[in-house]
Amino acid sequence: MNKFIYIIFAIGVLIFSVGCVFDSDDCYYPDSPNSLAPAWVCSGHEKGLKISATGYAEKSSLGRNFMQQMALTNARATLVRLLAGKNSIVIHRASATITITAKDLEQTKIVKSIRSPKDGLYVLVKFGSLQ
Repeated sequence: MNKFIYIIFAIGVLIFSVGCVFDSDDCYYPDSPNSLAPAWVCSGHEKGLKISATGYAEKSSLGRNFMQQMALTNARATLVRLLAGKNSIVIHRASATITITAKDLEQTKIVKSIRSPKDGLYVLVKFGSLQ
């Protein structure tokens, strides 16, 4: 009888373990796949932000400011792809419709940044006029 209980227990642990692997919400740095990253690095979203994107820049000898500008540019390109996929974005503010243009991308703002274990820079950028 004890062997039967151990076998049932082992099967239960195995099923639970396999289920955890497939349902895992863990995020790993794309440039360092063995290291856990904050969820926003993978999703490009953070609670409270309506439209946001993640940008990335590789380590550069030109310094952090250069990397930050490259990551910001990368995130803006992602925002353009997100916005281009929608025919129009309707924002209700005093019963008005807001039209988003390329110039509006200048209103983006970095809200978070983090370095990966390989010294790449990840930034989370929000679309300023919609937050």
